[in-house]
Amino acid sequence: MQKLAFFRDAPAPWQGTPQGGPAITMEAMTMTMTETEALGIIRSITGISQQAGEQEATQPDSVIAENYARVVAEVMRRDGIELNGVDMRNIRTRVLELLAYRRRSQQRRESAKSTYQWKKPERLRR
Repeated sequence: MQKLAFFRDAPAPWQGTPQGGPAITMEAMTMTMTETEALGIIRSITGISQQAGEQEATQPDSVIAENYARVVAEVMRRDGIELNGVDMRNIRTRVLELLAYRRRSQQRRESAKSTYQWKKPERLRR
């Protein structure tokens, strides 16, 4: 069995890849399977039924990160790669960073929608 070490040194998805560094990032990992397939694997591993869609949306980020790490470990195990505890921790950390980044950018997009409406000051309205 191979050991996986690229998560330790990989940059966060929005930081790019350092020169001479590993070329595999979390974005590359997520692009290998569709979201539906990933959700199916998460449901099978964690025992979540199809009807729990609303409950999944309200889960804390730590639970989402743990589920994602389990899915990655399961997929890697199928490919013959065994993850250790440090790799799992790094995956969870990266997922939490990615979720925080997405939440911040979503908030920025939503705040940009409510644009400021300028009004002429009272004393200048004549």
